[in-house]
Amino acid sequence: MEGRERVEAALALGLGDRPPVGAWGHTYREEWSPADLAAITVMHAKPDVSAEAIGVIREYFDGPVGVYAESGDWAAPNWVFNGLSPDEYLVEAGSWVSDGAQIIGGCCGVGPEHIRVLAERLARP
Repeated sequence: MEGRERVEAALALGLGDRPPVGAWGHTYREEWSPADLAAITVMHAKPDVSAEAIGVIREYFDGPVGVYAESGDWAAPNWVFNGLSPDEYLVEAGSWVSDGAQIIGGCCGVGPEHIRVLAERLARP
């Protein structure tokens, strides 16, 4: 990577794809080498698919993995944030850590209270 800086990248991956295909239609290996990536994160996904997504990423990448799940639903023309409570999100996040995620955050519907609970109570490996 001489002359190139390490970048943090989030890749949108289809779970049915092997190897995973990004939103641009190429496998991530056609765009990046694993040495180029600081981490791969699962973002804007339902909490219940995040564990499977971590498994898919682990088939192709051994670096840090993160999850930024959403908590709500789209009801045109707006998001409805009726998803997991902070305590429920904490339970989900604990399972992602057990599955190998090292970076945990939140996407749509995950607010400051969710993040506070994670920061205060999520077990560190």
